Amino acid sequence: MTPSDLLALAQILLVCVAILALAFTIVGGIAFWRTEKGGAKTFTLFIQRGDALRILTVVLIVIAASFLALAHVIEGTAVVAILSGIAGYVLGGLRGTNAEKDDPVSTAS
Repeated sequence: MTPSDLLALAQILLVCVAILALAFTIVGGIAFWRTEKGGAKTFTLFIQRGDALRILTVVLIVIAASFLALAHVIEGTAVVAILSGIAGYVLGGLRGTNAEKDDPVSTAS
């Protein structure tokens, strides 16, 4: 892959991230302005709990790892290790969330 190809790929990825950010902003605006009472509460809780930040972080890490692999900066085994770590983080976070919902005593203290 030539440097000009990498630059074009980086530009495409930047446009994709910008489109996702714009879509998230539009959905947020609709949630706050067009919904009935309490409709925006779910969207607000999503942001307050940090779920939006976690999702954005995971997506950006996957994009960065893919880009670095395509640029031959890191090897395939390193990409597998990064993606495995992300999968463990996401699945571990899901397990912790469900455990907190099932055990209200631990969350009350």
